[in-house]
Amino acid sequence: MKAKILIDNCFGGFGYKRVAGVLLMGLMLGVSSAFGAMEQKEAESLRSYSSNKKKILVLVSKGGACHLSAFRSRQSFLGDEYDMRGLDLVECLSCLDPINRVTCGGFDGEKLYNLFLQKGWTRLTSYLVENGAPSLMKSNYEEIKKGIMNLLELERPDLLLSIIPFFNFPACKAAEALGIPFLIVTLETDLTNWLAGMDRGITHPSYAITTWSNLEFTRNQLASARIPHDRVFNIGFPLREGFMQKNVEKFNKKIICRNFGITDLESNKFTIMLLMGGAGSGAMYDYVRRIGAMELNVHLIVCVGRNEELAQKLKRLQPQLRVSMTVVPSTDDIAQLMSLSDLFITKTGPGSINEAVQMNLPMILDATDTVLTWERPNIEFVEQNDYGWALRNLDDLEGMIKSFIMNKNYYECIKKNFYNKQPYIFDTALKDLIARLIYEQKNQMESDSYWRGYSLSS
Repeated sequence: MKAKILIDNCFGGFGYKRVAGVLLMGLMLGVSSAFGAMEQKEAESLRSYSSNKKKILVLVSKGGACHLSAFRSRQSFLGDEYDMRGLDLVECLSCLDPINRVTCGGFDGEKLYNLFLQKGWTRLTSYLVENGAPSLMKSNYEEIKKGIMNLLELERPDLLLSIIPFFNFPACKAAEALGIPFLIVTLETDLTNWLAGMDRGITHPSYAITTWSNLEFTRNQLASARIPHDRVFNIGFPLREGFMQKNVEKFNKKIICRNFGITDLESNKFTIMLLMGGAGSGAMYDYVRRIGAMELNVHLIVCVGRNEELAQKLKRLQPQLRVSMTVVPSTDDIAQLMSLSDLFITKTGPGSINEAVQMNLPMILDATDTVLTWERPNIEFVEQNDYGWALRNLDDLEGMIKSFIMNKNYYECIKKNFYNKQPYIFDTALKDLIARLIYEQKNQMESDSYWRGYSLSS
């Protein structure tokens, strides 16, 4: 297994720092199976180069649904023009993963990360990342860079695209050394983990960074990392196919209700949708129990993801007569469910927030417990744009919900704020950026002559 040998040679040794480092990387990104067996990669590379398609190697993670969802949705859009390959970089470092080794592959960093979030251990997760990640990446910089270079030499992509944090500085340097353009698609408003190490100086002639919010906080971080304005593009967030306007316009409310077992009587109520992440969240039960005890004529759409235990627990609840409930297991039809909803209660993750914005859906963000450090600015994004509010105390939940239901003028004002949002341009802008970077690298041109539009500074 050629790729595995390359990585083993590069990352050999199991010192204390290395073992602790992989545990942290597992928590940060999740260690999971790669998108294809490593043995197949050489054959696939040869096949791709027999076609006319340019090849894009995408650094991804499955520690949380956001990164993987972003990759899959771009595959369908760019697949006609580019050969896109997803590579779980942490999986390539699995030889350093003590969890994977001790359990013989039975448990890994991805499962641990999702377990921590499901249990609500956000304080511990934030602490490990904030205090361990910077020193880990700095001390292992040269080895990580060399490992990425080995992968790039094996894959020979026309462009390296990253949708993961932490590894972007060594990835950028590795791409520069091999003459490969580099694109970072950030998925957070807090870019601390995405820009780690970049204040040391980026000299790559063909790179770009995309953002999805124009918060002053984000702009200041980019400035501190010494990223030029003409290399930053505020093009929005990569949404799933179901949220594209052309698909939303085709939604039929009656058909959607029938598919999810929602009666006509229930669908005519004020509908509150609750979603706390792909793995489900223990906090969901507290929300449903509280709302179920309220004297409100509402219908709840409760998305529990893969948390079967939570689903059964919710079904045993006995809410007030006027409160009805539909419990939805893991589904890809989130956009359809949002189209039925009047209010959205969710966590502070960027994926669900941007999907709600796309659907013009007012929201309440769960901030009743410790919020992951890198998700805290997402609250500012929502409140600054008046898309909704963050709930910091469950005792305030009833009053907040009533303000949406009973004050129609207030609710309509919130809805109108969505009319001022930036039009969805991500896919077309991404395609343009990819073409420009490949062209720039190929022709070794100065970027000032043709970088246009989408600039964060505009």
